[in-house]
Amino acid sequence: MTKASVSVFKARLSEYLGRVKAGDEILVTDRGRPVARVTPVVIPDGKGRREPDVARLIREGIAVQGSGHVDLAFLRRMRKKLPDIGLLKALLDERAEGR
Repeated sequence: MTKASVSVFKARLSEYLGRVKAGDEILVTDRGRPVARVTPVVIPDGKGRREPDVARLIREGIAVQGSGHVDLAFLRRMRKKLPDIGLLKALLDERAEGR
C-alpha cells in the first residue's frame, strides 16, 4: 500500500488514480495520521482487478460461505421472549433508577 500526505495526493492526483486503477491502494495521511484509503472499485460484472472483500475473507478462512438456506426453526429458538411491558415504560423505569 502506498502512503501519501493530503497535499502530495492532491498535487499528484492523476498519478495516484492511475495506481489505483492498476490495483494499488493509497493511504492518505494528514500530519502523519491516516484519514482515508483509496481502493479500486469492484466492478459488479466480475471483471474488476480486485476481488470482493467477502471472497477474500472466505479465501483466507476468516468467513465461511453460507448455504443460502435459513432454518426458521433455529431462528424461532433464538428469539428471546421479552416481558409484556411497554418500551417507554421500561425506559422511564431505568431513568428513574438512575441507570
